[in-house]
Amino acid sequence: HALSEVNGPLTTTNIPTRFYSGSFNGSSTSLQVTTTAVTGAWTIECWVYNASFGGAGGKGYVFNGTTSSDADRVQIGVDSTGQFYYYHENSSSGTFTVNSGATLLSLNKWHHVAVVSDGTTLTLFIDGVSVGSGAIANSPSPGTNFYIGFLRNSGALQYHQGYISDFRYAGASVYTASFTPPTQKLTAIGGTFLLALQTANVTKDNSTNNLTITNNGSVTAVAPISWPTVQKQYSTGVIEIVGHLDDFNPVQNGNVSAYFIGDGYYLSTPSNASFSFGTDDFTLEAWVYPINGGRAAD
Repeated sequence: HALSEVNGPLTTTNIPTRFYSGSFNGSSTSLQVTTTAVTGAWTIECWVYNASFGGAGGKGYVFNGTTSSDADRVQIGVDSTGQFYYYHENSSSGTFTVNSGATLLSLNKWHHVAVVSDGTTLTLFIDGVSVGSGAIANSPSPGTNFYIGFLRNSGALQYHQGYISDFRYAGASVYTASFTPPTQKLTAIGGTFLLALQTANVTKDNSTNNLTITNNGSVTAVAPISWPTVQKQYSTGVIEIVGHLDDFNPVQNGNVSAYFIGDGYYLSTPSNASFSFGTDDFTLEAWVYPINGGRAAD
C-alpha cells in the first residue's frame, strides 16, 4: 500500500535539509577567505560530519591566522577522542582553550556545533546543548586570513576528514542558552561576515558581503539525497513509502526520521482491511521526538 505525503514534502529531523555540504578529504582540502578577525562578540556555527578524528591534534574545522606560524591564531576542531574544542594563542601573553569535556562528537554522524563569544565568556555547543565555557583570556590578533577545514598543531596542518555544511560566522552572540539546532538553512542575520556551504557552489558566500572564497585542494560539493523508496514485507502485502523525504548525505545505518511541522503535514495510506484492528491483539510503536506539547488529545 503506497503511503503518500499530504501538504508535503516532509523533512528529516536534527539535520539540515535540502541543501549541500562540502566534502573534505582529510589531507589537503580547505576553503579560504579574507574576513573580519575572530575577536570580540561572535558566533561560528555549522553542521559537521567526522569520518575520522585523526591522531595527535585531531582535525580542524576553522583556522584564523597565518598558516606558517602558531602565533596569534584562533582554531576550532575536534581532538583524537572526539572532544570538541576551541583554542587561541597570543604570541606575547599566552593561550586560552575551552573543550567539551565528557561530551564527545561521534564518528559518521552529523552534529551541529557552535562556538559563541560575548567578548568576555566563550561557550561551546553540541547539538544545541552547552558543553563547556570559560572566561576569555590572552586574546590574540589573528588577522584576516580565515580558513574552513583545518587547524594547526605542532607546526602541522590537521585537515578535516568528512563533511561541513551550513557554515555561518557572525559578529554577534547568537545563542545565550541551549537551543534547538536549526533544521532549515541559516540566514544572513545582521552582522553576518560569512555564510557558506549551502549550495552546489562551495565558493559561494551567501552573506551580503559576497566574499571571494578560494577552494584549496578541491573541496567538492555533495548534494542532498532523496529518501530512497523503503519497502517492508508484511503478511498482508508490501507497504511502500514514497515521496520526497530528504536526508542529508551520507545516511548512517539507515537511521533517519521524518519531521512534521504540525500544520497539516502527515502521511496517509489508502483504506485497507489490514488496518481494521478490531478486537484482536495488535501493537503500534515508533520513536517520537515532540518539540511542543500541542493539545491534550494530540
